Amino acid sequence: MNISLLFKSAQKFGITKRIILTLFLMSAMSTLFELISVSIFLPIFDLLQGENATSLNSGDNRFIARLTSILRDIGIDLNLGSLLMLVFLLFGVSRFVIFYATKFNSKITNTHIKLLRDKLFEAYMFSNSDYHDKNPIGDLTNTVSTEAKNAITGAMRPVNFSVSLISIIGSIILLFLLSYKMTSIAIIMIIFSMAIPIGWVKETANVSRRITKSNKWASSFIVDRIRSARLVRLAGTEQAEFDLFGVLTNNQSSNTFKIQILKAKTALVIEPLLIGFSLLMLYIGYVYFEMSFSVIGIYLLVVMRLTPMVKMLMSEMHAMNNALGPIELVNLKLKQMTNDKEIDQGQLTLTSFNKGLVFNNVSYKYKDSRDFALKNVTLKIMPNSMTAIVGPSGSGKSTLVDMIPRLRSSSIGEITLNNIDINKYSLKSLRGFISYLTQDAQIFDGSIIDHIRYGKKCATMKEVEHVVHLSGLSSFIKTLPDGYTTLLGEGAVRLSGGQRQRLDLARALLKNAPILILDEPTSSLDAKSESDFFKSIAKIQSVTGVAIVVVVHKLKLIKNADQIIVLNNGELECIGSHDQLIKYPNWYSETLKSHGE
Repeated sequence: MNISLLFKSAQKFGITKRIILTLFLMSAMSTLFELISVSIFLPIFDLLQGENATSLNSGDNRFIARLTSILRDIGIDLNLGSLLMLVFLLFGVSRFVIFYATKFNSKITNTHIKLLRDKLFEAYMFSNSDYHDKNPIGDLTNTVSTEAKNAITGAMRPVNFSVSLISIIGSIILLFLLSYKMTSIAIIMIIFSMAIPIGWVKETANVSRRITKSNKWASSFIVDRIRSARLVRLAGTEQAEFDLFGVLTNNQSSNTFKIQILKAKTALVIEPLLIGFSLLMLYIGYVYFEMSFSVIGIYLLVVMRLTPMVKMLMSEMHAMNNALGPIELVNLKLKQMTNDKEIDQGQLTLTSFNKGLVFNNVSYKYKDSRDFALKNVTLKIMPNSMTAIVGPSGSGKSTLVDMIPRLRSSSIGEITLNNIDINKYSLKSLRGFISYLTQDAQIFDGSIIDHIRYGKKCATMKEVEHVVHLSGLSSFIKTLPDGYTTLLGEGAVRLSGGQRQRLDLARALLKNAPILILDEPTSSLDAKSESDFFKSIAKIQSVTGVAIVVVVHKLKLIKNADQIIVLNNGELECIGSHDQLIKYPNWYSETLKSHGE
């Protein structure tokens, strides 16, 4: 078993030694009170057999004599009523301690599940783009929603195991006091009964890891297919996807069933063996050790209570091995996200954008890639200008614009803003000066005004209405019965592509940042919506004076840009205005010519 690993994981997840010690002490107290209450049945049984109070001290069992002496010393009359009342009180105290221990355990477990989920989500939010690129969303969803809970529950298992062990040890001590000879035999039998299913307990760890993997695969599959439900329907592959999902869920079901069978096998062996040993102990105690009725009765009572304790101990051993898969996955995710944490060593605060944004011989290579995505790029973007970035697919356009807000950091070269390396600015300050609009509008579930105010919750209604007007969305919102409070639904699927882009544009404009980046914002729009969108962009540029950086595929839309940057195979092929670029052969001029423009 990996008890030490689980204890270390518990402390890593914030479950301190103090918490663990508190649970141990509560368990020890509960066990102590319960065993004392059981022990008091010895004089009770003797009284029921007709022994008088004075003769209890002279019993042939030294433990009984010592117990009755202690009871007299603390002022308890050895009559049936007082002893029964004492048993009831001690048992009640034991139950209260168990109640508060269970309550404390539940609070600690649920609190740390919440904290671990927060920690995982925070680590993902602050990890870099390379990590986001290579890790599917479904994998993270499964880790946060399912495996985090399993990991914390599993990390608490050694505590539960130790609690069961304390109860067993306490019971064995009482049995030794009653009859050390019988108890020595009983311990050998208990060890023998626990040794038989130990192989099944070990197998649980392997099955647990398979369950964790199958959960991860199923979760990733669900997220991908839900996100692409329209494609699946149009492709007519519903049955194929259903069949594939059936394979994944069958894998989950099969492994979960194996875990349950392993636990059931253990119970099948443990309980009959322990009950059989208990009956054998009854026979041995009466025939060979000539134990009194009261001692045999208490002995049998303790042994029968020991049976579910041993069963619980074996169950906890299964559970600890079952927890290894989730704990290993969560620890791996935290380690990966910590190693891939976004670096932010900048100290400066950006206060203005007046001297331009400059790329000086910048190259970039993706992690685990042999080739550079960008090679020796040098360019300058000035305030109050429109810069268009064009080129064939895979030429590095999106990579270049990702480097402006430091979503990606240059492998070689330097990027400066106001003649200062952008790495010297804090990420919060740098990104506060940049608004970003992606090719697929990223819209959360909520109302229209919630989305527009995303990133600037304190914006006034006047500011909201101003950016809505600039983005060309005013007339549409006026047609809605609930206006700005209209609920969008996940992804705002009830809006057209153009409406979603304008809504997201309003959100970007509300930030009032000096730099506005548009990464293929019209890739999913029809020709008219696309043309209207760029008219709005031109109007915004003239009204606000913002520096606009736009990535486009349709070249006719950016003829009026102040400068056009042409990337080809990761290299800067040429740069200039439309009139300058069409004067000589290059990708831009040749593409325009091939389209008859």
